[in-house]
Amino acid sequence: LKAHGINHIYKVNTPSSGEAFQIFCINAFGQKHPNEGFYELALEVSNLAGELPLGLKVLGSALRRKSKQEWKSILPRLRTSLDGEIESIIKFSYDALCDEDKYLFLYLACFFLSESTYKVGKVLANKFSDVRQGLYVLAERSLISIEYGMIGMHTLIHQFGRETSRKQFVQHGLRKHYLLAGARDICEELSDDTTDYRRFIGINLDLSNTEEELNIREKAVERMSDLQFVRINGLNLDQPERLHSLLHYSQMIRLLDWSYFQNICFPSSFNPEFLVELALHHNKLQKLWEGTRPLRNLRWMYLSYSTDLKELPDISTATNLETLYLEKCSSLVELPSCIGELTSLRVLDLNGCSS
Repeated sequence: LKAHGINHIYKVNTPSSGEAFQIFCINAFGQKHPNEGFYELALEVSNLAGELPLGLKVLGSALRRKSKQEWKSILPRLRTSLDGEIESIIKFSYDALCDEDKYLFLYLACFFLSESTYKVGKVLANKFSDVRQGLYVLAERSLISIEYGMIGMHTLIHQFGRETSRKQFVQHGLRKHYLLAGARDICEELSDDTTDYRRFIGINLDLSNTEEELNIREKAVERMSDLQFVRINGLNLDQPERLHSLLHYSQMIRLLDWSYFQNICFPSSFNPEFLVELALHHNKLQKLWEGTRPLRNLRWMYLSYSTDLKELPDISTATNLETLYLEKCSSLVELPSCIGELTSLRVLDLNGCSS
């Protein structure tokens, strides 16, 4: 810090033992002291949690509303698994979730931080029986926060989720899939000929901060037929052409968020039928696709700073479209006539559409 001219440095102390106990009790019992008959149990568990407020909060939340007998049955496991380190506490809380809530947590950590609960509910509607209830459970366990309808996650919990997604599959029906997040992991997987690429249901790739060479095998892209969630920050302009081929082979994409997309149009084989969100900021598109495509699931369409975009396709089938951002689409001459017939459309941003 001093090397960067910051001379006033303050040490943030951990809570005192009394303060730590109160933090734990607030999250476990909803008050600063334990319920009657829980004092000794609460004191031992809070000591096992260590001094970090996050650990005290997560562990207290994991034990909330459990009976005294449940506390006693859990205690031996806590004694052997908790070492005062935050990761062991987060893992304990994660392991106590049902499978569906575990899967939802992994989706959030890999794809949906700082998104609204409403949008997450729509994008993941076909994956979970009750997304809203799952979000409630995760918030109750202090694994996520929800403020003003937006989902947040502590940095250490987010890191745990990303790391766990490398080892833990998500299962919907009989199919087991993995979520890929992080340039290094994705580079390794897409360059490995032995990988079963059909097991991947989502990738989150940031090319802007990586020096990794993205060596994508043709076989990798061809077999990504189950891919449904795609986030790519393509600020690195050296995007392998095979990366764009994802849109040819992946026919069930629900989320497509690709900044700095380099192609001038989508492949003719691209299927937008299942799209819920399409976000393509700062792209090179001149048009999206030809003709009328099924768009009944599409709710959000972000095409801001598409400076080469000359026309929009017929989107008359996007009967559930709520938001259409076209800010700074300076080459766009006119809108399709069907815009006025989209009764669900609430936001239409044409700021800076100078043509």
